[in-house]
Amino acid sequence: MLTPGNIRSFHENGYLVLKDFYDPKAHIEPILEGIRFIVEAVCAKHGVDTDCSTAHAAMTTAIMDLAAANRAWAGEVYDAVKQIPAFMGLVADPRNADVFVNLREGSVPGLAAGGYGIRIDFPTEEKFRAIWHQEFPAQLRSADGVVFWSPLLELTPELGPVEIKPKSHL
Repeated sequence: MLTPGNIRSFHENGYLVLKDFYDPKAHIEPILEGIRFIVEAVCAKHGVDTDCSTAHAAMTTAIMDLAAANRAWAGEVYDAVKQIPAFMGLVADPRNADVFVNLREGSVPGLAAGGYGIRIDFPTEEKFRAIWHQEFPAQLRSADGVVFWSPLLELTPELGPVEIKPKSHL
């Protein structure tokens, strides 16, 4: 998966894009279904009538409808999705540790307890938006930490695509 060029690029630029690292069917779809179930359950709990028929509908339309009805209810979803077993499996996937060991030679991989989660962004909302994300100051863990970030939905301009600041780690 990693080449000497990938590793060099990571150290120079501070990030690395590994396309198709996780298998969508085996790793991502079970998480999406767990999110769909949670959104549907929270909507039913609070009487929000919206479309949760697919994971995509739940993660786009339904979560927005829920937040529009009461922003705190969307927080219930955020807290619950971090508990999805398939997500925890992805967090602890041994391939993550393999990549880490190759990127941070001589380091020992670990997980930042409480430092993993599923971001739910609301494109039209500014109050809780985290534009620039710095892991070390936020997590107070190793300065040699590595973040594994994988979109669960296709990145589009409407959702607010990821902005990367190359060399910001320097």
